[in-house]
Amino acid sequence: MKTLVFLLSEQLGWGTYAGNLRAAAAQRDDFTAVFHAHVFPKWMRPWLHWVNSYKSPLGKMKPTIDPILGAQLHLGSWWKQVQQDPTIHAVHAASHILAGPLQATAARIPYSVALDITRPLSEANYAAASWSRGDYNREARLFQNAAHCFPMSSWAAQSLMTDSACHQDKITVMPPSVDLAKFPWAARIPKAKMKIAFIGADFARKGGERLRTWMAGPLADICELHVASPDFDRDMSHPNIKFYGRVENQEVVQTLLPQMDVLCLPTLQDMSPFVAIEASASGIPIVISDIGGISDLVDHETSGFLVDKSDDAGFINRLTSLAENPDMRAEMGRRARLRAEAKFDATRNFNALFDQMLAF
Repeated sequence: MKTLVFLLSEQLGWGTYAGNLRAAAAQRDDFTAVFHAHVFPKWMRPWLHWVNSYKSPLGKMKPTIDPILGAQLHLGSWWKQVQQDPTIHAVHAASHILAGPLQATAARIPYSVALDITRPLSEANYAAASWSRGDYNREARLFQNAAHCFPMSSWAAQSLMTDSACHQDKITVMPPSVDLAKFPWAARIPKAKMKIAFIGADFARKGGERLRTWMAGPLADICELHVASPDFDRDMSHPNIKFYGRVENQEVVQTLLPQMDVLCLPTLQDMSPFVAIEASASGIPIVISDIGGISDLVDHETSGFLVDKSDDAGFINRLTSLAENPDMRAEMGRRARLRAEAKFDATRNFNALFDQMLAF
């Protein structure tokens, strides 16, 4: 029996990806799955060059390491040992920065990668990166040497073709995916005030401050805001805002989202946020910034609304419209669930990934 190896990050949203992939693989009996969970060691993290040349507290530039090289350094001995298994057929890395050590054996053991953004996209859209030409070329070679790439959006897929010269035949868009069986769905009963969910670890970057301001103004009489974020330390006594702090994903899925009427994420920087998929699976419409790969996740005016990230009035108008039209938001929520079933089902999407790997 063939063995498929999965090299999985446990950091940020990739931990959710890893959990869903493991669950889907457990349902298959036509290959042996080997998993390796990766977290960069604490000693290495301060030196990793994620977005810029970080400055020390004294203002002096300090040496940094490209995470692709960091992963190659940290995972090299692991891969040297694992690749000795003669039954290994292919390996999958999520995210792509972990695939550095896999390139040396790509001719014998093909590898695939998952990604939500490329470095050219990061610099072009967020002005938050200044890698060297060598850093850009290193990432491009990693994509070019992969047997297949699984970007989370058409936005990232286009960059693979235009910025990294990857042929479209070895690119398959695979959006964030969830186990739909874990998401209870039922029609919402109209309430006096529409319940808005805000879920995000970085309160300011995700637009939480803006949403809090709207709640104190034009949305005060028609909405409640429910915040699940470890990064929220503002006044928690506001009558229209309920603060939960850090909430585990299971509680978000099984308790919080089923009580909500809409998810709002006026985010300023994002790629393909998992919470948008979780809201759709829960059957609630989404009002969200039209940036990154988000347009692949929300069918505008059908399962939710895409709004220019800087258009405060646009967000307020969309939320007001949903608050004043419970039948409309119920129908949009129903369509959001149907869209999740059609596009974001983890079992279907990961089985397609496994089949692709077996075909290498």
